[in-house]
Amino acid sequence: MLKNFSPELIEIRNNPFSSSKSTAITDGVFMKDTIGINDVFIPLTLESVDVGLIISLSKKLQDIEDSKNPQNILVLGEYGQGKSFSLKKIQDEIYTKHNGAIISYSIGGNASVLKEGTDYFTKKLMSDLELLFKALDATLYLNKTAIDLKYSLTTSVTGKTFHQFLEAYDNAFQELGITVYIFIDELDKIVISDAPESIIKVFLEDLKLIADTCGKSLSLIIAGTQNCLVKMNNLSVDYSQRFDLIESSYLTKQETSSYISKKCSSKLDYVGYHPFDTEVKNLIYSLTGGNIRKIEVLCRELWFHSSRNKVKISREELNKFMQTKLFELVKKILSRNASNHQISFVIGLYLKKDRVGISSLSRKLSKQKFREIKTLFEEGSILTTVGKSYQLSETVKDSINSALLD
Repeated sequence: MLKNFSPELIEIRNNPFSSSKSTAITDGVFMKDTIGINDVFIPLTLESVDVGLIISLSKKLQDIEDSKNPQNILVLGEYGQGKSFSLKKIQDEIYTKHNGAIISYSIGGNASVLKEGTDYFTKKLMSDLELLFKALDATLYLNKTAIDLKYSLTTSVTGKTFHQFLEAYDNAFQELGITVYIFIDELDKIVISDAPESIIKVFLEDLKLIADTCGKSLSLIIAGTQNCLVKMNNLSVDYSQRFDLIESSYLTKQETSSYISKKCSSKLDYVGYHPFDTEVKNLIYSLTGGNIRKIEVLCRELWFHSSRNKVKISREELNKFMQTKLFELVKKILSRNASNHQISFVIGLYLKKDRVGISSLSRKLSKQKFREIKTLFEEGSILTTVGKSYQLSETVKDSINSALLD
């Protein structure tokens, strides 16, 4: 028997959806059973649903572990598509399930240093590889000392080029039976930035050198927005032969519905208890375009709305919620002097994602109200015309989207 929605089950403290803040990977060196590494690996605490990107990365990870053949991976996707979260989820798998080591960098916090054109990144990677090797427990890796001497890892570091250094550690970790995963997130913070192109190209060439040199034990996984690939091509830095490309796509309507259901099921035992009905999940897809972060933000607020008001989220409740949320937002975008009628008209167009016939509008509205709508068109940036209809300008749509769900 299907169990029905129970308002008391929708508790604020059990909200399975996350806030708009993105999940950044943590800088540091991480591996179990090591000595002297101060970086502490913090596992994910958020409920996760395995969608396209996580599934693709997880398969790649399993391939690497099964074959012991490291691969270099380039992950591309727009903001809010779960790149950083997916990398963090894969790091969890490496740390908890596999005998792998993690060296992790999020460019965001280091972008200003990298833009100066220093060799900060190469020095940092060399330092972290050496730190990882020294931290290995010699009682678990009995050939550690012999390998150290064989490749002069910690005794003759000076004078080695970056290429020679990488080559030595690539060989050493292979003999120890360790795969080292080097993660670099937020590539766009340096590649798509105001840094001189010469500096950007040197940084990209360093990454290419890592990919070219390593292949025995070091696996490079980098992530950024789609624009990164365009910039790489413009700078003639060819990554296609060195990296497997994984692109993060927006969720489909069906995937969005499944994603929301799985999130709710992590806190509620029966589908019938869920606060979102099928129609609402489809409307959420229309409002978010399948962007994972936007789905998370909107569903989080709707869960709170359901809990506070003790209601199931129906089409009517969603529209009521959106109308309230949109009113002040649209008022700011239009102007302080915008009338309630103008604000409501813009909200209606936004929610319906459609256009309205001008002649039909003039027949339905009073002269005063129709004049107010014409004023929005005459201002030039609010409404545009398509044939004999009004529709919202792309600028206004983008402004509402970014402010509403970011």
